[in-house]
Amino acid sequence: MTQNAKSFGITSVNVDGVPPGDLVGLILEGDGFLTAQFSNGRARALYQIPLATFVNPNGLAPDQGGAFRTTLNSGLYNINAANAGGAGRVVSGALEASNVDLAAEFTNLITTQRAYSAASRIITTADQMLEELLMVKR
Repeated sequence: MTQNAKSFGITSVNVDGVPPGDLVGLILEGDGFLTAQFSNGRARALYQIPLATFVNPNGLAPDQGGAFRTTLNSGLYNINAANAGGAGRVVSGALEASNVDLAAEFTNLITTQRAYSAASRIITTADQMLEELLMVKR
């Protein structure tokens, strides 16, 4: 890039009838477009977020921060627009549901709690048996 020493000036102005506006917000739409909202009532799509699909999504390897990386088992990725080519849709402002099965986790929690309770009773019973044995010896 080259810039020569020359004074700068506006050479032409095209008016479209819309007053100037400031950026007031960004909206992520379901089709993956990031749209800018302006104070003059105008909106402009800035970028479309691509979504990757895999032949075998279960073959992805977990990585740091809740991310995944490709492996030989997952296959290569295909880039698609949202709602196209088997890709999901983009939901803005929604909290992602956890991928944990709550019923299974609560079942495991209750099982672990009962196992702990049973183990503590066994220790208490063994302690009482030892006390009784010591009392018999005396």
